[in-house]
Parts: sequence; structure tokens; C-alpha cells
Amino acid sequence: MPKKKIKSHQSFNKKVDHESDEPVHVMFNTPLEFRKTLIGAQLDTAKMLGTYAELKSVRENKLILVQNFYTIYSNIRKLLTNLEKRLPDIKEDKTLVKEQVITSVKNIEKPKSEELISNSEIEKLKAELAGIEKRLGEL
Repeated sequence: MPKKKIKSHQSFNKKVDHESDEPVHVMFNTPLEFRKTLIGAQLDTAKMLGTYAELKSVRENKLILVQNFYTIYSNIRKLLTNLEKRLPDIKEDKTLVKEQVITSVKNIEKPKSEELISNSEIEKLKAELAGIEKRLGEL
């Protein structure tokens, strides 16, 4: 079978310069609808580019803050090690600390429930109750 010759169209063979600043004009049959969709797409693209720029700046700020955090953290660690080296060694007697805790716990007195409510308050409540019962009896 013989090969078919494919004719190339002239417009496909033209080289297009993408780097030129000259505007490209195209004609459409329904320009109003296409313009509306094109302008809507342009607005969406502009919004996306704006949010991308914001996101990029937030990421840069985050990186700066994280780097500052780590430098401050390393400085604190260095200062703590220097402080630990300069402090004298003190050995604590653990039994002494336990005895102090036990004696402090024993010294705490538990309040009795009867002492929380004084006798005068109980008598006042009984008098109020008797007055309420008297009113109920009159009804």
C-alpha cells in the first residue's frame, strides 16, 4: 500500500515568537459571551495570584520566625548548661523531705461538718421553716 502524502497547512509551519510583547488579536462569532467568560477567568487568575503572593510571604515570615526560635532556644540551652556548671553540688537527704511532707499533712486539721454550720444558723433555718409551715396551714 502506498503511503499517503499529508499536506501541511501553512499556519502550522509558522514559528510563533512567545517572547514578543505585541498583542495577539483573535475574532470570535459570539464576542460578548466569550468576553464575559474571559474576564471572569482573568479575575479568578488575579485573585489566585494575589493569594499565592500572600501565602509566599506568610511562608517566608514563618521560616524567619522558626529560625529565630531555634537561635533563641540554643542560646537558652547554652545559658542553662553554664548555670548548671557554676552552681555548687548539693546533695539532698530524701528522708528529711519525706518527713517534712508527712508532718505537714498531719498538721492539717479536717473541719467537721457540724462546725461549718453554726447553731445560730440552724435555729434561723428552723424558724423560717416553722413560719412557712404556719402559712401553709392557714391556706
